[in-house]
Amino acid sequence: MAQTIIEYAIFGLSLLVILRQLPRIVRYLREGPTGWTALGLLVFCVGGFVGSMTPVADITGVKLVYTLFAIVAFLAPLFSKEPAPAHAISGSSVVYVLLLWAWLASVNIAHNAANLSEGALLIRLAPGVVWLALLAARSRSPMDRRMLAVMVTFAAAVPGLLIPFLSNPWRACDETKCGVFDGMLVGPYASENLMGMQIALVTVLHLVCFGFKRTIYLLPLSVLWLLATESRTAQNALLAAAAILFLSWLGRRAVRSDPDRTGGAGARAFLTVLPVGFILVAVYLAFTSEPGDFSGRGHVWERALIVLRGNEITGLGVDSWAIFQRAGLVPSHLGQHSLYVFLLFSGGIVALVLLALFVRQAMISAMVTDGRMRSGLALGAAFLTIGLLEVAWNPVAIDALFWVPLALVIADPQLRQEHGPVERPVADRAARPNSRRGATR
Repeated sequence: MAQTIIEYAIFGLSLLVILRQLPRIVRYLREGPTGWTALGLLVFCVGGFVGSMTPVADITGVKLVYTLFAIVAFLAPLFSKEPAPAHAISGSSVVYVLLLWAWLASVNIAHNAANLSEGALLIRLAPGVVWLALLAARSRSPMDRRMLAVMVTFAAAVPGLLIPFLSNPWRACDETKCGVFDGMLVGPYASENLMGMQIALVTVLHLVCFGFKRTIYLLPLSVLWLLATESRTAQNALLAAAAILFLSWLGRRAVRSDPDRTGGAGARAFLTVLPVGFILVAVYLAFTSEPGDFSGRGHVWERALIVLRGNEITGLGVDSWAIFQRAGLVPSHLGQHSLYVFLLFSGGIVALVLLALFVRQAMISAMVTDGRMRSGLALGAAFLTIGLLEVAWNPVAIDALFWVPLALVIADPQLRQEHGPVERPVADRAARPNSRRGATR
């Protein structure tokens, strides 16, 4: 009975969120050249959520259709005669994403070309095409973080509309996990954790873009999803990001200024240390955890490290995991359950270094463009926290999580316009004597 009530509550709250987003979406679609980019982003976000649902998750054609449409829409601003908007897409961050994607794709081809079909290997190239399209159009693209927040919030509400109509949307309790509603709400996905981390990251993005008051309508749906899925990693990530935003707000109230308005060396050093620290913690957990730790993740990591032995620098390729599963060398029904173990297994230490460089650059670029450190820091911290116990992103896959790195590389120039420019160090100002806009690096 309780589960049925939760299902219909999520349905009603999801419908409310969708109705709340529709006017915003319509405004974006009516704004001339912006409309094509907005439509492409909407199709891409909704397609990611729908395309990762169990009935169609393995149908490559579905992903290719909405991805191709999105690529064309993302390139549309190149043919527009409208004045170019302020840059919101960080070109340097996208370059790091492309390097990580290219490395993982190359390692995968080197190790698995003989074991997989050409189609299975080529589909790993699709994410790179999307990122290249974004990079090519960045100087004229109207896409910014607020547009992404509107589209992905709409997309995140779509699965909730299906819950009451699914035959068995719940997973029974097991020896390692049991939700407050006597089960875990899986919904239309293979795992309850997917929707848990999605809704947590969507909520953080919405808070960063629109503030607490304009996010209140979304919070009941977020809380209900997080309780129903019992995704503790997602819960902790949301709390970490909320704490960062709250402490920033407290600091502004206490000193009557904005303590995180900084572009100095101290802020950059902190944003450099943060992803490195998370990687070191994750690697330490992987090497020291007992098999039963973290709901059995310790066993998964132990097997992954045994199989990886001798290939720690370059990894074994993304698709090697499934091959080792069929051979019985790693758990047959589980993924790596850690972004860092996933990247270490797939691309070795090189992939972890590229991840650290990407997250660092994304947070620094967001700080420079937004004029504030807290936005990029909150998003980065939530992403890195979820990555400790979940694979929060696969750089060589088109799936429901593709928007997550997109949120990191897209800034919000409106923040600079609303609050004024950030004070850069003298050396930084001297390096940009002719800068006329708050362009993202």
